[in-house]
Amino acid sequence: LVRWGLIAANVTSMICCLIVIFVGIWTLISKSFLSGLLTDRLFLSCAYLQVAAGLLCLVNCIFGCYSAYKEVKSLLVVYTAISVLLLTVLVIGGVLAYIFRHQVQENLKAQLVLDLRKYDPKMTSMVTWSWDKTQKELQCCGMMTIQVEQSWQMWRYNTAINPGPGLEHIKVPSSCCKEGVACMMNNQTMVEKIWPGDCYHKGMEFLQGHSQVMGGVTLAVAVIMVFG
Repeated sequence: LVRWGLIAANVTSMICCLIVIFVGIWTLISKSFLSGLLTDRLFLSCAYLQVAAGLLCLVNCIFGCYSAYKEVKSLLVVYTAISVLLLTVLVIGGVLAYIFRHQVQENLKAQLVLDLRKYDPKMTSMVTWSWDKTQKELQCCGMMTIQVEQSWQMWRYNTAINPGPGLEHIKVPSSCCKEGVACMMNNQTMVEKIWPGDCYHKGMEFLQGHSQVMGGVTLAVAVIMVFG
C-alpha cells in the first residue's frame, strides 16, 4: 500500500513539474520581448530557474517511482534528499518572481527612457528589436513623462528618427502604427492611426501580472509536492 501511495504521489508531482516547465518555456519563448529593455535580468532568470528545476523534478519523480516500486531504502533516502533540495529551489524561484514584481516599478521607467534614446531603425540591436516588439505586442507607442502630453510624443527625444531641435512634426517608429495601417503621411504622424497606449504602464502591468503567474504556479507546485 505504501509503495503504491508513493508512486501515486510521484505521478502527481510529475504533472506539477510539467506545469512548471510549461510556464517557464512559455515565458522564454513568447513573453521575453520586454527583457531587452531591462537591465534587471531577474525576470528571465526566474524562467530559466523554473525550466531547470522542473526538468530535474521530472527526472527525480521518475527515480522516485522506481525507488518506491523496488522498495530499496537507500534509493528512497537519496530520492527524499533530492526532493527537499528541489523543493527549496522551487520556493526560491517563486519568491524571486514576487520580488521582481515589486522591484520592476522602480527600474522600468528610467530604463525605457534610456533605451528610447538608443533606438535606431537603421541598426540591428536588441534595444531596437525590443522596442518594436513591445509596441506591437502591447499596442502602445512611446511613454508618458512630464515632458509630453501624449505618450507617442516622447519619440521627439530620439535623434535617429527625429534629428535636430525645433521639429515641426514628430515622427514615430513604424511599430507604432496600428496593424496593417500606415501612420506616416508626408512626414507627418497620423495620430488616429497609431497605438494609443503608454508602453510604461502597459509594460509594467504585463511584467507584474506575468511574474505573479510564475511565482504563484511555482509556489503552488512546491506546496503540492510537500503534501504529496
